[in-house]
Amino acid sequence: MVSLDWPDASLPGWRPWTSVSEGSSTPGSPVSALSATPNRIVVFLADPGGGIYTTSGNATASWRPWTGVSEGSTTPGGTISAVVTAANNIALFLADSAGGVYTTSGSADAGWRPWTRVSEGRSTPGAPITALVAGPSRLPLFLADPAGGVYTTSGNAADGWRPWTSVAEGRSTPGGTISAVLIAPKRVALFLADSEGGIYATELQLS
Repeated sequence: MVSLDWPDASLPGWRPWTSVSEGSSTPGSPVSALSATPNRIVVFLADPGGGIYTTSGNATASWRPWTGVSEGSTTPGGTISAVVTAANNIALFLADSAGGVYTTSGSADAGWRPWTRVSEGRSTPGAPITALVAGPSRLPLFLADPAGGVYTTSGNAADGWRPWTSVAEGRSTPGGTISAVLIAPKRVALFLADSEGGIYATELQLS
């Protein structure tokens, strides 16, 4: 195993950019990455056809080939949200090409479950779905719906999802980004830019 030490003390500044296993997406689209183990980064993207693909590795030990994630799809270059829920298990969330909110979980090694709907949630196609891990079986989700309203649900794919509810009647742009941070075991802070560019925050006590 090759350990990933970042930054490398023997190198001043940044290393050169290198290709991640010849992957491609639409220009400027988001690439989601998370650290699964100390020496392994897992990467997700929506390719130019809207298919969901993943690879893992690191710049030192090289990258695996890209593989499809359970035939999932979204808009070309859409946002894939990813969180680690347990050892060797990753949960993914997306808004598909019709705006429906979908999830899967698993890993490239163990395989991926089929994509399932998250409690009839809706956003704009390809928009970001914000996910947090608030406990071993609890995943709070946040989004801006097609009218710009801010909504949340929680649960998991195995036990089901609660209905989507408004977060203090918050407003953003349709499909806008909701940033969330867990500030206590059951307390989350949310941040957004509204339709006029103002920056707003709220806090939510999870039940």
